[in-house]
Amino acid sequence: MPRTKIRYDRPIRAIAPADEEHHVRRTNHAKARQAYRESLQFEAEVRSALEALGYGTSPDELQVASQIDLVAHHRGPIFEHKLIVECKNWEAPVSVSTVRELAGIVDSLSTKASPVHGMIVSKVGFTKEAKSFAASSGIEALTLSDLSTRAFDTKPVIENTVVNFESGHLSTAYVDLSCQINEQGTGTIYKPVEKFLDEFLATTSRRGVAVLGNFGSGKTSLCQHYAYLLAQRWKEGGLDRRMPIFVHLRELPNLHDLESEVLRIINKDYKAEATLLGWRQWLRKGRTLLLLDGFDEMASGMDRVTIRTNLAALGQFTEQNSLKFILSCRTHFFRTRVEEDTLGNVLRLYMCDWGRSELTEYVRHSAPDQAPDIIGRIDSTYNLNELSRTPIFLSMIVESVDGIRAGLNQAKLYQIYTDRWIESQEYRSQISPEEKRHFMEELAFEMFIKDETKISHHRLPESVKRVFELKDYESVSAFDRDIRTCSFLVRNSDDFYQFSHKSYSEYFLAIRLARQVKEKDTREFAQREITSEIAGFFASFFESDWLVLVRLMLGDNVELCRVNAAVSLGRLPWMPQIHDAMLLGLKTEQSTKVLIRISDALSISGREDAIVELVNLARGAGGLALHCLRNLAGHVNQSAVAALFRDILEGERDPERVCVAIEAARGTIGPFQRSVSDLLKANWWKAHEAVVSRLLEYASEVVDLAFAKLFEELLARRRTSETSDSQRRHALQALQLTFRARVESRVREIRKESSGRRNREDDPGGRKACEGIVRREFGFLIDDDQLTAVLDRTFLGTAIRITGRRSRRGMG
Repeated sequence: MPRTKIRYDRPIRAIAPADEEHHVRRTNHAKARQAYRESLQFEAEVRSALEALGYGTSPDELQVASQIDLVAHHRGPIFEHKLIVECKNWEAPVSVSTVRELAGIVDSLSTKASPVHGMIVSKVGFTKEAKSFAASSGIEALTLSDLSTRAFDTKPVIENTVVNFESGHLSTAYVDLSCQINEQGTGTIYKPVEKFLDEFLATTSRRGVAVLGNFGSGKTSLCQHYAYLLAQRWKEGGLDRRMPIFVHLRELPNLHDLESEVLRIINKDYKAEATLLGWRQWLRKGRTLLLLDGFDEMASGMDRVTIRTNLAALGQFTEQNSLKFILSCRTHFFRTRVEEDTLGNVLRLYMCDWGRSELTEYVRHSAPDQAPDIIGRIDSTYNLNELSRTPIFLSMIVESVDGIRAGLNQAKLYQIYTDRWIESQEYRSQISPEEKRHFMEELAFEMFIKDETKISHHRLPESVKRVFELKDYESVSAFDRDIRTCSFLVRNSDDFYQFSHKSYSEYFLAIRLARQVKEKDTREFAQREITSEIAGFFASFFESDWLVLVRLMLGDNVELCRVNAAVSLGRLPWMPQIHDAMLLGLKTEQSTKVLIRISDALSISGREDAIVELVNLARGAGGLALHCLRNLAGHVNQSAVAALFRDILEGERDPERVCVAIEAARGTIGPFQRSVSDLLKANWWKAHEAVVSRLLEYASEVVDLAFAKLFEELLARRRTSETSDSQRRHALQALQLTFRARVESRVREIRKESSGRRNREDDPGGRKACEGIVRREFGFLIDDDQLTAVLDRTFLGTAIRITGRRSRRGMG
């Protein structure tokens, strides 16, 4: 068949009228289908909002007019509220005629026995006349946004957050805090922390931040202040707002049902009246920041597996609802940095000690009239400068300045503060100060033995009766009232009583144990292993009697007694005699549990000869060797430790030990670069998910280009679990973010080098050539969207000039 000859000199045939009409019909039909789908979606959102308010909804069951979209019922204890609803997914405001029509239908259906109410929900709003008529005729005229707000009212949460902060001590005494990403105290210091949190939460895909610090370092104050700032911003408006919800985790049993637990707190503590459906609908908006304070208080009795499952539940809840969260916890709740990995893919933020500027600012805010005297007393009193670096101790110093004396340690400071507070309440108490201290010690010990942090209001009178040996009801009631109102106990929202700060229970327990040990009674001291915080208070009572603890560590028959003595010795100021006793304990002790605690104490000292001993132990096998290895991760700058970790990375195949070595290498990437490169070239680790996970964390912090390219295979591999695949994506994003500036700089550099050359018309300004060079140099480390944007900015002018030359040539 001969080919048809095309004539280019003929005009293109116009579309026939019939074809044009068919095209218009098809276009209008498609638009109508799209509008119908959007209308159904709008109606579904209205229905969801009404159900969140407690209404049951159905399509128009009254069959009175096509414009009635929904009928909603809300059945109260006596009457039923019936509502007919129109859903107007219109681009223009609803006019007064539409409101009149609905008002007429409502009047025709409503009776005195069975009243009916009307509502119009608009996409964009109402005319002025429509609003006025709706108000006068009893018709609810709302936008979908207004209705959604009623489904979950944020006002009680915001208002109570502001009021609670402004009515407390922090409103005048709060001082900007500092933080670092590196626990070792090196690297950038971010101050104020709130500014860092703003930037991080706005720019990262990570769901959360773990704020870690020692007790009394300001974690709770930071969370409360940040919640207050966010609440103030919420009131001011803005598209980037997040509603803050501050939660004391000590009031929660676990993190497995955060949806209902947080809703309970919202309704009880923030005086809201939210429904479960309304809360769920709000969560879907992804505009909430949970500030979860005191994870260590909630999880103190959990084992590592339970802790891991709780944190996994938190991650799943926040991921499903597109939430962000801040979780505060004592640093030493996790015994090692490796244990901190239980936190998962959250940023760890370490609170910094206070310096001179924070000290001065706090004192001037808290006691403006006494500020010069207090600062002078701190400067002239032994050890006060060190203690005042911690906010909780500084607040005690300010309040107890008259009782300050030389030779102060943390236990003596607590003694001064608690004595002063107890005696200040004596005028309103039937119990003497001595009896009150005695009860606090007994209660602290009871909670410690039972592994509890709180006691129910039912059990508290029983404890009062037992401790004071009371028999008549009136005495028990009077003593119980005094204990509840004039001591260090506070009541939470579940009617349980607990120490107002965990450190008070630790202090009172330490007093009791120290007194008994000094009286040569170690039965209670040997009942349960004490925490590092308790040991800190306990050891303070033995600064001049340290030999008592040495004898217990080396010679007591009860294993737990030796364990607790070793933990306590590690909290004393370093002395050669104590160090020698620990080295002797390593050689003579048979119990692995005691050896582990001695190794902890040696690690805290950080002395070179102690570290050498730990290195020797870590080169062995078994649980003690692995524990020593984890302790050494904090001393990686010492040559013996660095050599140990390099040997592990280059030659060992034990996944647990290699994971510890990778984690230790993260803090100082340079010295271990070759060792990690050797590990990447091996194949054995690819079958171990834990090692892959540690390498992904390591990769996200690499800054050397050639070294970063070695991780391409690791980052390209799909893993078997959603968690590890998400971690891979985060690591890749982190690396691409690291090299963004260098990619942009390289593009400008290549453009400058090629500026004197003649531009090819098929490659304006050498854009394609530049892109090729950059891709060869940076490979998978390039963010494609960023590179395109950089090339557009750099070469757009050249492309326009060449296009202009082509146009002029064609015209010629």
